[in-house]
Amino acid sequence: CGGAMRYLFTFLLSLSFILVSFAQTPDEIHREAYPDEPIYGEFTPFQILWKNLIQARKNSDERMYNIISDQLRNEFPEKFEGYKIPSPLSFASQEEIDAFNANNLTDAEMQLYAGSVATFGTTTQSGGNPRTVRIRTAADGTQFLAFGPATRDTLYIFKSTDAGSNWTLLTAVSSPGNLGRGFDFYIADTTGGYRLGVILSTETVTEQGVLTFLTFRPDNPFPVIANTFALPDPGRGLIHPVIVSDGYYNDPASTYWYVAYQDYSSSTPTSNPVRAAMSTDWGQTWVFALVRSGFNDYDVSIEFGSYTVEDTVFVVLSNNLTVSNPNLRIRKVALSNFTGAFAQFNPATTSDPEFHGLLKIDRTTGEMICTFTRTTSGINNVAYVFSRPTGPYFTPTLPTYVAQSAYNEGGLDVHVVEGQQSVWRFAYLASGAVDTVVYKWSLDLSMGVDGHMAVNTVAPSNQIFPSISGHLIDLVEMGNNDGSGFAYAGTGNIGLYYNRISDIDIPVELTAFTANTIGQSVHLYWQTASETNNRGFEVQRNDGSEFTSIGFIDGNGTTSQLQEYSFVDDGLVPGLYTYRLKQIDYNGTFAYSDVVEVRIGRPQEYALNQNYPNPFNPSTRISYNIPVTSSVKLELYTVTGSKIATLVNGQQDAGYYNVDLNADLLDLSTGVYFYRFSALDNNTGKQFIETKKILYMK
Repeated sequence: CGGAMRYLFTFLLSLSFILVSFAQTPDEIHREAYPDEPIYGEFTPFQILWKNLIQARKNSDERMYNIISDQLRNEFPEKFEGYKIPSPLSFASQEEIDAFNANNLTDAEMQLYAGSVATFGTTTQSGGNPRTVRIRTAADGTQFLAFGPATRDTLYIFKSTDAGSNWTLLTAVSSPGNLGRGFDFYIADTTGGYRLGVILSTETVTEQGVLTFLTFRPDNPFPVIANTFALPDPGRGLIHPVIVSDGYYNDPASTYWYVAYQDYSSSTPTSNPVRAAMSTDWGQTWVFALVRSGFNDYDVSIEFGSYTVEDTVFVVLSNNLTVSNPNLRIRKVALSNFTGAFAQFNPATTSDPEFHGLLKIDRTTGEMICTFTRTTSGINNVAYVFSRPTGPYFTPTLPTYVAQSAYNEGGLDVHVVEGQQSVWRFAYLASGAVDTVVYKWSLDLSMGVDGHMAVNTVAPSNQIFPSISGHLIDLVEMGNNDGSGFAYAGTGNIGLYYNRISDIDIPVELTAFTANTIGQSVHLYWQTASETNNRGFEVQRNDGSEFTSIGFIDGNGTTSQLQEYSFVDDGLVPGLYTYRLKQIDYNGTFAYSDVVEVRIGRPQEYALNQNYPNPFNPSTRISYNIPVTSSVKLELYTVTGSKIATLVNGQQDAGYYNVDLNADLLDLSTGVYFYRFSALDNNTGKQFIETKKILYMK
């Protein structure tokens, strides 16, 4: 009888969702897909100062940044106060952590936890979120893994310093008498080291959740900051938060944290907004924003992108405006307009249901991927769309499938190894008579995914989705093996496991990549110990905004012999230059090398160089060096002293210069000529004069 009543209640509740959804008018549905929203709000005094603050940080102007920051906090304290209450959390003692590590982490199959793992909720549409396991990797290769058990009263965070071979409990965060309503964590890799940032929702009364932000040092189980900063309205809950930082681009003092979350109540089935908050002071205070309202939004994901013009915050969400056909949306806002209106983009433009969205940006290349589950003919399949900085925004329009089969697939998680191979990794759950965790990868998003590795087959796990993260690998030290690992729930949802795999073959074993300067040229040199199907190397240079190709060197196909390569980048002005290699296989797969940096300095003295080539026909290049700002003349004479042409006449800054001479344009006859270079130091009045002979042969 009890089971029948529960079934009836569930049915009536579902029916109520459908009836409310069907009440939506076509105009409301159209407004959800194509909102008429401004990109920028009104320019209030706060907004103007805020934009100036963000611009000062973008310009690395620390003095101006501090001045504006103080002014903002003095004039608009209400914008930064947030809501602080005593934290409802407690933390395991060092003795408890040591006892746990001594008694639990001994399973040969890397079972981290032997109990049931929680979903931290029920169905997605009513506020649940099956993404209850998180795994992240720091720049030094240290991995962290977090999850909550079925009791929903503790958050465990584990740590591994040996690529997942061994794990220890870093900390355990509990909320006595309260229930967890979702969590997320992120690693802020900054130039001064890294820290973990954790966002946790805890339910203090029925259907409520408060948000607490924690930061941990990687070797300390006790938080640096524990700030409960956001309280819901009565009867509502702030649940299933997600978090990201921009520490990759900034030093610790100017690292920001960004959080998004659901503002949820079951009594408002078509109006549960998503909100966001950001902190400019490591969680001490927060600025709040409304991502979207007027719809029931869930499945929230957040990401940050740094761009030349405007840094941007992205929030991905789904909605059940029509319960049977949820829609995926990307909401985005310029960081300088964080408190204003978010713009919207539809990454999945099919008429099928799309949900469980995630967004990830490769912070080295700027590539962006949006993954999701798509329902076609009643079957769930996992797919993605992507965007590149130099191409259209999210193309192709139709999604690329990671998996498309007769089984239901879901919970697609994605990770990219940034700064090196740009390997994209995928893990998802395939559900049939049993549940199977599947791992795949991609070296080029435009060419789809490679491989198919079913790493675990378990009894149905109640949709505990896997989480994946790759190891940051040095190609020189690791050779051809690439590694990754992921966590998943075990048989019957009992136990949490970690699986370490290493199976992506990097086509070339790069053993050296160096750069040095000679005058105004950069000489690149690299070696390979072995090559497999190597078409060649695209040489790329970063001029301050992005890497571009400046040349291509053919590879040696397949060989086990040591190979040496070189490339000269000539004619450079003083400044800092960054280079990398893009090794390309014959089948189109590719891998990036580490980057190398060199600096072209100012010339130390005046110099006039011999033209090249000499003799020439019909053109040649004349180069000269200037150590300080000078008035410069470069003239061409006959052997009898008659001036033919003035090639340069004017003031020039210190640097290296090239002038191309074309005999056809000057109607020269075969013979000997002279070019005369004179430079006057505008400060000291000292003059440099030199003449060289040149030979033109038709």
